[in-house]
Amino acid sequence: MYRIGLLGASWIAPQAILDPASIQPGFTVTAVAARHAERVKAYAALHAIPKAYDSYDALLADPDIDIIYISLPPSHHAVWSIRALQAGKHVICEKPTAMNLTEATAMVDAAKATGKRLIEAFHSRYHPAFETCLSWVSTGRVGQITSLSASFGVPLEDDGRKNQYRPELGGGSITDMGCYPLHWVTSIMGAPVTDVTADAVLAASGVDESFQATLTFPNNVCAEISSSMHPSGSFAAWMDITGTKGQIRFQNPLVPHQGGALTCVVDDVTHEASVSTISTYAYQLQAIGAALHSGCTLPTEGAALLTQQSMIDRLYAAAGLGHLRATTYTG
Repeated sequence: MYRIGLLGASWIAPQAILDPASIQPGFTVTAVAARHAERVKAYAALHAIPKAYDSYDALLADPDIDIIYISLPPSHHAVWSIRALQAGKHVICEKPTAMNLTEATAMVDAAKATGKRLIEAFHSRYHPAFETCLSWVSTGRVGQITSLSASFGVPLEDDGRKNQYRPELGGGSITDMGCYPLHWVTSIMGAPVTDVTADAVLAASGVDESFQATLTFPNNVCAEISSSMHPSGSFAAWMDITGTKGQIRFQNPLVPHQGGALTCVVDDVTHEASVSTISTYAYQLQAIGAALHSGCTLPTEGAALLTQQSMIDRLYAAAGLGHLRATTYTG
């Protein structure tokens, strides 16, 4: 049985960890930590979590915890992931892993040094629909890939509190949303990006409120990706893959269990894949359990994690916004 502690009483933890752990054999959530005593007690009571700590360090010192789930703002990921690893815990860290590649490298080095796992929570990668999409590409169902496009956006109002609009917390459209289409297309291509161009529109707070980028892969295959958190927008999540024989359309690769669709059109014949209604988060936790048991490497840890973080850095640099990824971890 793997015992999970939540570092942060966040809104995402119920769907990302609590619900999956309740149905996934081999996991239980035993504790939660936040820096406000009354808030963490209320959170623990609401979600029937046995222990509530008003100190992150107290959570890490708990000997009855095997895995720490970190859902703090990106600016806090490095310091607390490294402390958790050094405390002998595996870490599931919300995306993006860190503020920049320097921090992410320090985190991966800590995982290697301690023999514990550092896993980035790109849950969409673990859904069977995404696996089917990967299989269609790898088996040449639509021929050689010639182009890709992907986007993810959610309207968010800057109320002065949201992490997504706070540059000092690592906010921004790319880090919070654009990292997903980036991850989708790089996972599909499985090849290094040779060139990046990017442009962003800034919010009043100085973070990127929306962005567009072009990634060039070997053989001049281009991927157009975008994201937006502009308040006047609407939810959108999709990916198109065009090949020499046909096209794949993936509607809502983010959370396909919530009405997603995956189709492949070849020679004017459309094939629609079945899409499981079990959540991406449940499949992610299942994969983590299997990997902890077998020792196999997951597609969202180690070198893959560093590649993703490096690409986020490249997008910000290409948009002239490298200053937003300043290192906050001092070791």
